[in-house]
Amino acid sequence: LLDLGTNPFECDYLFHPLGINLSLYTLTVLNGLLSIPLQAVLPLVAASNLILLSSFVLAGYGAYLLALAVPGRDRRSVGHLPAFAAGLIYAFSSNKLFYAALGQWNIASSQWIPYYVLALVCFARRPRGLRLPLLAGLFLLLQAYAELTYASFLVLLTVLWLAWNLALPPGDIPRGAARRRRAVRLILGTGLVAIVFLAGMVPQLAAMLPDLRAEGDLWSQGGGFADVFSADLLGFWMPTALHPLLGDLGERFAFDRSVGQQIYPGYVVQGLA
Repeated sequence: LLDLGTNPFECDYLFHPLGINLSLYTLTVLNGLLSIPLQAVLPLVAASNLILLSSFVLAGYGAYLLALAVPGRDRRSVGHLPAFAAGLIYAFSSNKLFYAALGQWNIASSQWIPYYVLALVCFARRPRGLRLPLLAGLFLLLQAYAELTYASFLVLLTVLWLAWNLALPPGDIPRGAARRRRAVRLILGTGLVAIVFLAGMVPQLAAMLPDLRAEGDLWSQGGGFADVFSADLLGFWMPTALHPLLGDLGERFAFDRSVGQQIYPGYVVQGLA
């Protein structure tokens, strides 16, 4: 963007001289963009490390805010200590630490997820105004440019969230016109989220089109690596292979722990749950 003045999705260093389209690759565009001002004053490695460290801070703070927004049994806030614990657990989950150790900054970039979910939760409580749908669309866009897979998960979550809130509105909303107005506002707000997200994704989606046209329908040719990356339920109880003390526990099981099995939340967390 700055030195070469070229499209970051087009690269002729690979498969030279033909080049290759990187729009379907794990570029983690957002992290690269955020590193530009840092690289102006810091070496590349230091800038990269700061971006990675900031993902832990942002993830923890986002999960903390989300936990505060969830009411307890008495419909009051859960309190700062449980919310802090939630942020700590989310920020330093085995999944994030595993991929950070592998140097896969895109998979480790899960910090925008709680902010998006928080915007949806708050909007469902008071579905009025444009601020929360715009913020939700922005956070979904940030997550997509950090790691598109997580954004696809959030799109699925949004469909379930909308269906849940339309089918089971809060009990304090009377039936009739009030519920219909709330439903209309939720649908319009979700539509605004989609508009912001799709508008922001235009550069990457446009870069994907040439490959999609040349190669045909990439989405219908088998499951890809879905079987390899699907997690076994025992993975919730088996520490990752990188665990310093318990890394060998899962070697006796048949499923492959090299990919897709980084779902271990920790025995302390399961005990607390």
